[in-house]
Amino acid sequence: MKIARDWRAVRLADPERWPVKRFVSRALRSVLHLVPGSMKLPVLFGPMRGVKWMVGSSVRSCWLGTYERQTQELLAACTKTGQVAVDCGANVGFFTIMLSRLVGMSGRVIAFEPLTANARQLREHLELNDIRNVSFYEAATGAETGRQRFAPGDSNTQGRLADEGDLEVEVHALDDLVASGRIPPPDVVKIDVEGAERDVLEGARRTLVTQRPSLVIATHGWRAHEACLELLRELREDPVWHQRDSVSGNGMIFVARDEVVFKEWSGSQSLQGKGVK
Repeated sequence: MKIARDWRAVRLADPERWPVKRFVSRALRSVLHLVPGSMKLPVLFGPMRGVKWMVGSSVRSCWLGTYERQTQELLAACTKTGQVAVDCGANVGFFTIMLSRLVGMSGRVIAFEPLTANARQLREHLELNDIRNVSFYEAATGAETGRQRFAPGDSNTQGRLADEGDLEVEVHALDDLVASGRIPPPDVVKIDVEGAERDVLEGARRTLVTQRPSLVIATHGWRAHEACLELLRELREDPVWHQRDSVSGNGMIFVARDEVVFKEWSGSQSLQGKGVK
């Protein structure tokens, strides 16, 4: 199956961008609750189209293929065949599988997810789709290697590292894994860790400087967003595109190793983004 690797192709494939597909997408949403969660069905739209998916494993927009469309576009923009991609906060594997398709069999994906229930479903998704270019760690990523407390959220998408957490999980600093040779230096890093984004960057300082991977970061809250920007200003000379919700403070940060990719992406945005050094 042909996978769109150019962000423009992903945008054109988005069901929300065309009247007929928008109608179909809305009609599907109206009956989503009628589809049993135990069913395994192909994803309907976008670069994940055709992937076998356990409908009840996460929010139904995953099965539709419309889940976090901007993250999909960013990853498609900066990920190339043969690269190494790291997925920090892999949840049940939506972006892990998308990255595995983008890098192809000549590339490799390393995924991290500390919550056991999510990890089990991620493994099932990999087996269901016979995916063999993914290495999986049932662990979190953070500033230091060790063990930390983890607080599950109200849904399986909201768990986070927290001192008050009921669980204890394994944590890896990416720099330690790269230095030990356990994982190859990454070309792309996607981070979505419910507020601990700066900790992941702190644990990857050497890698960020020496390898200069492209970064796609979903930030959670004003403080986390600003903390990530501050560290990136310190470590990288690459321009940074970012946007943030004025109410929740949640946002996206994008750093591309390829200057052409960055210019194409930042120039395409109708929403306000800022370039920082």
